[in-house]
Amino acid sequence: MGGRVTKDLELIGARGLVIDILNEFARRLEFSYRLFLPPDGEYGAKISNTTWSGMIGELLAKRTDIIAAPLFVNEERSGYVYYVGPFMEDTMGILIKVPDQNEELFQMFLPFRYDIWLCLVASVFIAALAITLFSIISPFSAWNLALPGATSDEVSIYHSIWFKVGGMLMQGQELRAIAGSARTANLTAFLTRNVVQIPISSLDDCANSGYTVAAIEYSGLKKMFERGIGNPVYSKIYEKITKNDVDITSLKQSVEFVRNSTSNVFLGNRISLLHYPYDGTDTLDVVEVKDIVIPLSFAVRLDEEYASLMLNFMSTLRERGVIDHLLEKWDVEKAKIVANTASYNAVTLRNISGAVKVLSVFIVVSLIVLVIEKLWYKRSLNKARLNPKCKEKDEEECHPGIWRRFTHPSADLAKPKLDLSRNPTLKQLTYAGHRRASAAYDATIITVDHHHTESSDVD
Repeated sequence: MGGRVTKDLELIGARGLVIDILNEFARRLEFSYRLFLPPDGEYGAKISNTTWSGMIGELLAKRTDIIAAPLFVNEERSGYVYYVGPFMEDTMGILIKVPDQNEELFQMFLPFRYDIWLCLVASVFIAALAITLFSIISPFSAWNLALPGATSDEVSIYHSIWFKVGGMLMQGQELRAIAGSARTANLTAFLTRNVVQIPISSLDDCANSGYTVAAIEYSGLKKMFERGIGNPVYSKIYEKITKNDVDITSLKQSVEFVRNSTSNVFLGNRISLLHYPYDGTDTLDVVEVKDIVIPLSFAVRLDEEYASLMLNFMSTLRERGVIDHLLEKWDVEKAKIVANTASYNAVTLRNISGAVKVLSVFIVVSLIVLVIEKLWYKRSLNKARLNPKCKEKDEEECHPGIWRRFTHPSADLAKPKLDLSRNPTLKQLTYAGHRRASAAYDATIITVDHHHTESSDVD
């Protein structure tokens, strides 16, 4: 990185990982060096059986002695150059332009997927059914104990569903959903959170999408895709690259290619993409493809007697941790261009408009249900007045159990199976929520009064 380039393409004053490694070689093998850039700016591709472009072409033409660069190690190049390394392993990176994050109208539903919402709705009915069955079967339920204030609602599936929904919505129930405040805080954080959503996460996504794919012409990566005939993903990627009319020969051109459209992606070395000097306004990101490992190495000519010496010393640098120290020094594993972290914005009207619309629909539905209940209640009263059994004070016939607590709240219940009058605390409790459980528990430890009926002696 850095430095300046003369008209002869000599690089002066450069700094970086490669320069530090080259300096280690210069001290150990006692040589001096000058740095030159290839005329075409390429690493090297085979043009004919004897001709190569880029750095490899300069090396084979003996205009340079060492390729001091992160050169992609592949089979084709290994027949012409001697690899000194690898000094590190890279992975493939997909350079992509991050699309603008649009606010969803019904963003309030996004924290859960559709299957979670289905499970949530199903849990209401399952829990309500379980509550009803336990109330019917358990000998210590308020209804079976005939506790004061107990009604048939306890063994009604409809009331259990209403009780469960009320508990989840924290409306009128003494027993409420656990950690309701945490859920509210999480939903608020989600509505104000702006997370960068990357549309591509793997090479397979890139191959099976409508993206236009590009790679540097004659690069090792492009050769890898060209030779991966047996791999369907590689074949699709190479087909997309060949269909692209844009010829890219440098990293600068690849960045401009991706900037032009969110449908363009570029495949290259991840570390090279991360360390490119991007504009501060760029909304670009690099997606790592971990299953494609790219070994990077220096290279010299095959017939050079110092080739084996350089390879042995490169191994020594890795064993002693010198390479790892230099990788850390130059922050090779730097953060992504656009950090995939959250930024927080104020909750806008559009964020909550979906919630307001849903709430409005339920309010309208509740009003309709209220009108229907009112009409049904009046109809029940009129029917009860016309019923001759009402004149005989038969409350059960005149007033169904589900409406009994509304029409006749003072109606007598069956005599309790257990006498709870000895517990002064329970006498002050009324039937509701956790009080029901308290009464049921105390009922298990209270002695039942035995009422003996008097019988006459039979002579």
